[in-house]
Amino acid sequence: FKKSLENYGINIVNKDSLRKLENFKNYNVFYDEIDEVKFKNKLNLIKQFNLDQFDRINPYSIFDMQLAMFHEAKRQLLNAISIASTYYNLKDNANIFISPTTYIFSGKANDGYFMAKEIIKFILALKHMIDKDKLIKEKLKIIFIEDANVERLRKIYPACDIYSNLSLPIYDNQSFHMLNSIFTMANVLSSKGGIISNIEKKNDIYTFGKTYEEIEKIRNENTYDAREFYYKNHLLKRTIDNLINEDYSNLPYNFKNIYDYLISFNDSFFIFNDHDSLLDIRFKISNDYLNKEKWIDKEIDNILWANEFNLDENLEKLK
Repeated sequence: FKKSLENYGINIVNKDSLRKLENFKNYNVFYDEIDEVKFKNKLNLIKQFNLDQFDRINPYSIFDMQLAMFHEAKRQLLNAISIASTYYNLKDNANIFISPTTYIFSGKANDGYFMAKEIIKFILALKHMIDKDKLIKEKLKIIFIEDANVERLRKIYPACDIYSNLSLPIYDNQSFHMLNSIFTMANVLSSKGGIISNIEKKNDIYTFGKTYEEIEKIRNENTYDAREFYYKNHLLKRTIDNLINEDYSNLPYNFKNIYDYLISFNDSFFIFNDHDSLLDIRFKISNDYLNKEKWIDKEIDNILWANEFNLDENLEKLK
């Protein structure tokens, strides 16, 4: 993308130069070139990491990425359960429209972090179940890129269509993966708070879930009951029950381990609570992706927003 922008007289590392991007909205030649570069970057990612070694990866699908260290606060579990819900929705009604999506996970877990390792096991088992389904695997795909490091991430970011920053807002939500993705022409799906609220300029980021203040209020008043929430939410309950009852040959993981853990700690990272909100916004993303002009305009708006980010200023606010 850097080379493409330079052809239009834009220096991506110069804040003043980058503001010129605003002038390229409604310029169809620019839209086509950006779209073509993104497609080539996705093909390069598939080739460089040999992602189609065992199965075909659709480069026309949405490449939805979550590249953070595996941690409950980063909520890879919320991501995976929402993917499972989409899978079961498609099993119930194959005519539901969604844009084909390839979910790309990459990250590490600390050696002694039991729950993080359980989440990785679950994601890999979910990948196995989806890959076995000849119909649904054309619409959903999970990819796990191992041994993420700075060098590998530089090769991954340019292929990102949308970066999923799902961190719970009351924890660290300053996602530099998100910023790096934005500057390679990606859209962003994010929980509320953190870096989003630290930059005053308007953005066009897809947001979901509760705000920092809402979560703090619920916690302080102790009004959240995960077990009750589970029984009252039909869609969530169906997904969880299906995951618990899946035959091991389909889902080679005992999901009851995770369910019991969530109930024991009253779903302290709001996985159940934000499930429906994440599904709803991803349905909107699935439709917006088909409108090239709208999709790229959002990317431009978010580059202009991220262009205002100043690390020193934001660290000063935290003092």
